[in-house]
Parts: sequence; structure tokens; C-alpha cells
Amino acid sequence: MLLQRSLPIFSVLPTAALGLLLSRAANPQASQPASVSASPAIPLILQENDGEHRFRRPGGPTGSGSVAEFIIRIDKKNGNAEDFYVATEILKPGAMIPFNKHDNAEQALILEEGGATVTVGGKRAVAGPHSIVFVPRDTWMSITNTGNNPLHLFAVFSRQGFENYLRARSVRPGESLTALTPEEVHRAEIAGHFTTWDTSKGPYPPGVASPATAGAQSSSGPTPLILQEDDGEHRLRRPGGPAGSGSVPGFIIKVDKLNGNAEDFYVGYETLNPGAVIPFHKHHNSEEVVILEEGGATVTVGDKRAIAGPRSIVFVPRETWVSIANTGDKPIRGYYLFSRQGFENFLRARSVRPGEPLVPLTPEEVRRAAEDGHVTPWDASKGPYPPGVPHP
Repeated sequence: MLLQRSLPIFSVLPTAALGLLLSRAANPQASQPASVSASPAIPLILQENDGEHRFRRPGGPTGSGSVAEFIIRIDKKNGNAEDFYVATEILKPGAMIPFNKHDNAEQALILEEGGATVTVGGKRAVAGPHSIVFVPRDTWMSITNTGNNPLHLFAVFSRQGFENYLRARSVRPGESLTALTPEEVHRAEIAGHFTTWDTSKGPYPPGVASPATAGAQSSSGPTPLILQEDDGEHRLRRPGGPAGSGSVPGFIIKVDKLNGNAEDFYVGYETLNPGAVIPFHKHHNSEEVVILEEGGATVTVGDKRAIAGPRSIVFVPRETWVSIANTGDKPIRGYYLFSRQGFENFLRARSVRPGEPLVPLTPEEVRRAAEDGHVTPWDASKGPYPPGVPHP
């Protein structure tokens, strides 16, 4: 729900796109029922250290132990999410994520600081601060911190499964770090829809960018992306949306069908200046994850309200009212990730590219955009708070 992208038409965060669902039907591994589970997902406002802490057991693939600790933030056991798996970890200088690929999920990796050398498919680049890496299914990727400072990494998967691998090869703090056997590693990879590269076959998997071949790229299918902070499709919101929705005039579409040819993800980015607000809205076809790099946002999601600190993560289930306001005194960078496309339709309908006329939206245009974007903005004429939302 781009921080102000949702603002404009009404702070609506996305939900998946019909086109995305159709593409999943053509990909049995990717398809997954969109029906609401019997036990509903739980809204979460997670501060930097919240979540399920885990330590990797020795005996995994070469190099995989260079990041000893990670935190599972969102999955079936944390928030009862239907789609998302989200984790965070810190890569110290020299730490690496060895070559691997996932067969059932797309990945969006967010690097808060610069200095990581990233290889994904036929591309290699040094990622700068606030960069985003898009990893399609069945695409080899690797990350090494070749800089001098620790890197905060947010890993977001559009479908669950990889958490099975991670739990099988790790323990909770205080538990015995028993070494993994080759058979345990094999079983964990199958359960996690995950394949690691066998370095006995050479340093680079097939089709991967070596230092001599970086830049090669497949001509069809989803496209791996290494996006620097300002890369992407820049958009400016048109006037005429709900009250407050114009407080974030600009945003960037980072990943969707038109940017990377993604099958699942819509990923957006924007900055909330002090006083900016994303008004109450809810998404019907998709879960949403919001990552706020800086602290100072007052977040309301479902029946929860809290001041989000630096590196906080907000989990927004389907059909859940959400609002974000920068009540601090500094700008806040926000990343908005949707497990299914659709919300981008709303955002494009209510915005233009830089240099195009900012023609005001009509009420009918707002209504059609909300329908196409699977989003409902709250009608503030009915009161300041939607049903079930806590009052201050």
C-alpha cells in the first residue's frame, strides 16, 4: 500500500490481481487458494526485534553459516498469514547467502544499507542503500556483503514454504546446535521448495552471471531486477482523492507485471514526510506487508494501534482496515508489498507520470479505480474510524 499511494485514492493497500490469479492457474506450483482460512490472519505491528528468533545449525551448504541468526517475522505460525513468509537478518562484512533458488515463490529482498554484491539470474550489481532485489521463481541468486558495514536484510516471499527449510536447519536460542546431516539437509530442501547450488560443480550455476558474463538476460518470463533507490516507474498522484490522500504526492512502482513481469508481487516505494497520512482503507484480494525504515509512524491495523519504530514491519491481512500517519518529525521511507497483484491498477488510474497533466479525479473515476484495484477506502462522512478499529 504505497505510503501515499494509498493516500491518494484513499489510502488503500493492494490485493492481488485477477491477471495474477490467472497466471497462477497456469503454474500449478504457484497456484494457491485465495479463500479465507477458517482461522483468520492476525494483524501485526512488529518492532525491530519482534518475531521468532532462530540460530542456524552447522552443517549446511558452504557459506550458509556466515549469518548465524535470523528472525522469522510473518508466516503461518506468526500472524497466521495465508501467503507471505517474511524474515530479517543482518549480514556482517564478508557474510554471504550462497547460490540458491526457490521453485514455489517469488522473492523481494530489501537492503537498507549499501555494499552488497548481488547476483540474480543473468545480472550482477553492487546494491546501494534502500535497494530492492526481485527474484523470480527458479532463479539462482546470491548476496555477499562486500562492504565495510553490517547490512539489514528484509526477505519477503510471495508464498510460504521456505520457512520449513529454515526451521529444520535451525534452533531457538538456548537449544543445542546439533550439526545437520546430509540427509537432514536434503529433506529440509524438499520441504522448503528450495535448491542450493553444489559448488563441487563449479562456482556458478548454469545461466548465472559470472564476472565475465554479467548482463546476460533471458528474453521471456519474469525478469530478475536489482533496483537502486530511485529506480522504477515514477508516478504523481492526481488531485481529487479522499481527504488526506494527497499528502504523499509521489511514489515509485518497483515490481509488478509491467516492471519485472512478476507473477505475484506488487512492490511500491514512497516517502512519508512529517504529517503525511495514508487514510483508512482495506484490500480484498491480497495480504500486504509494509516495511518502515525509520520510526515515528502511528500505525492502525485492524484492532491494533502502535507507534512503529525503525525497521518495523506491518502485516495487513485481507479485508483489514489500515491507516498510517507520520506523527514524527522526520521523513519515513516505506515499502509496500502485496502477495497478489491488483492494487497497482488503482494506483495507475489515480496518477500520472512526471510531466503529464495532473487532471483532477472525478468521483466516478475514484470508484472505478477502487474496483479495479480490489480496494475500499473508508468513507470519512460516516465517522473518523471504520467498524472494529480502536479509537485513540
